[in-house]
Amino acid sequence: MKSLLLLALAAGLSGCTTLPLPPEAAGITLTTEPSAAIAFYPPKFVSAGGSLELAGYVYRAPYARSTAHSHLDITFLGAGGRALRRETAEFSPHDLRAKTPRTLPQPGHYRVLLSPLPAGTVKIEVRAHDGPHAPAT
Repeated sequence: MKSLLLLALAAGLSGCTTLPLPPEAAGITLTTEPSAAIAFYPPKFVSAGGSLELAGYVYRAPYARSTAHSHLDITFLGAGGRALRRETAEFSPHDLRAKTPRTLPQPGHYRVLLSPLPAGTVKIEVRAHDGPHAPAT
């Protein structure tokens, strides 16, 4: 009983509250695409401070040496797969390394403010990308 009370108190003090998601988020599909260095835990929508955010965790893919040059590309898609908006996001810590050779690397966390969502968004793709983008020509 005492541990349940401590858990409830810790959850209340953490500042993270679960609020109902806005109706426009209900019909949006979330997908992820890993890279050679980054893999995903499933992302989720979070309502924080009246704003809609996308939150998730990434981890270093097996056999990847480093995630230091990786980032996330987030694409908001409309009906028919048309791109409505693209953003780049970072995760933290950026270089997902194990603290010792015998431990697993800690996951990285990301949060992206989605408000306002592009009108007509039906899908959000979160893709891991290793290295910089090619300059636009």
